[in-house]
Amino acid sequence: MRKIRCGFSTVTLGLAIFATPSVHAACSVPNTLNNGHVADATQVMANFNALNTCINGAPAGSTNAVQYNAGSGSFGGVGPLANGQIVIGTTGGAPQASNLTAGAGITITNAPGSITLSTTAAAASGLYDISAGVPTTFTPINIGGNGSVVTNGSKAITITAGTSPPSSPTIYGIAVPVPTTTPYMVAVLVLPNAPIRYTGPAFGYYDSTTGKLITLISLNGSAYGYPGYSFQTWNTPSSRTSYNEPAIPRAANYGPSWFGIKDDGTTISFYSSPDGANFYPLGFTQTKSGGFLSAYDHIFIGMFSDAESGSDGAVANENVSVTYLVYDPNGLNRTPGP
Repeated sequence: MRKIRCGFSTVTLGLAIFATPSVHAACSVPNTLNNGHVADATQVMANFNALNTCINGAPAGSTNAVQYNAGSGSFGGVGPLANGQIVIGTTGGAPQASNLTAGAGITITNAPGSITLSTTAAAASGLYDISAGVPTTFTPINIGGNGSVVTNGSKAITITAGTSPPSSPTIYGIAVPVPTTTPYMVAVLVLPNAPIRYTGPAFGYYDSTTGKLITLISLNGSAYGYPGYSFQTWNTPSSRTSYNEPAIPRAANYGPSWFGIKDDGTTISFYSSPDGANFYPLGFTQTKSGGFLSAYDHIFIGMFSDAESGSDGAVANENVSVTYLVYDPNGLNRTPGP
C-alpha cells in the first residue's frame, strides 16, 4: 500500500509541475507505467528525476533569449537580440542572431522593435547617377578666340561659343583618348544652357593626326520644325563635309540628354537614352575600315554653332553653351536607375 501511495503522490507532483505556466520542452521518461501496474519506487524516481531535469533545463539562455529546439528534448537560446537583429537559420546548425545587410543604394535603420529600409540617391547607375564625373585631362579643339572651356574639377565642363558666333557651321570642344579595348561605349550627359536653334551638343570621334571628326549633333530644331539630330563629318572643326538628318523624333522641350557612342571593333554607332541606362540606336553607323575616319584616337565632346542667315542669327547665338555632367567610358555597364 505504501508503494501505491508513493506512486500516486509522485504522479500528483508531476501533474503539479506541468500545471505551472512556464515554457517547457517535450519531456520523455525512461519508464512507462500503465494503468493497473504496481509502480516500483526505483522506476517512479527515475521518471521523476527525468522530468525534473527536463523542466529545469528550460528555458535556455539568458533573459530575453529566443528559444529553439536543441534536440534530445532540450531547449537552446539565441540572443538576447539587439535592436534590429533577427534570428536567421543555419543549414545543419543552430539559428543565429544577425542584422540585415544593406545592398547598394539601401540604408537600414535599426531601432527597438523595428527595422526601417530606405533608398539612397545612388541606388544604381542611371538617370540620377553622375558619379562618373567628367575628364580633368583633355585636348582643346578649336578653343581660343571665340570658343572657350570652363571646368569645375571633375563635376562639369562647360563649352561656350563666345560673343562672336560663326557665320558658318563650326564646332568647339575637347578631345579625350578613346578606351584601349573594344567593345566599349562612352556615355555622356549634357545640359544645353541656352536653347537656340542651330546650336547644340556635338559628340563623336576625333582623329588627332588628320584633324577629322565625325559627330552627332543634337540640334534645338524640333521646336521650329527642323530635325532634332544631325550626323556630320568634318575635315576641320570649321569645315563640314557632309551631314545627314534622319527623321528621328525628339521632344520639343530641350533639356538634359544622354548620348552614347559605341565601338564594337568593326563599326561605330550612336545612341540616345532617356535615363542613362537604356540606350537606343539612332540609326547612324559607319565601318571603321575604309570609313571617313580610317583611324581615330579620341572621343570628342563639345558644341555646334551656326549663325542663321535670318535676322535673329548672329545675335541669337552669342554666348550659347553646353555643359557636360557625365563622361562615362564604361557605358556598357550602366544599369537602370531608381
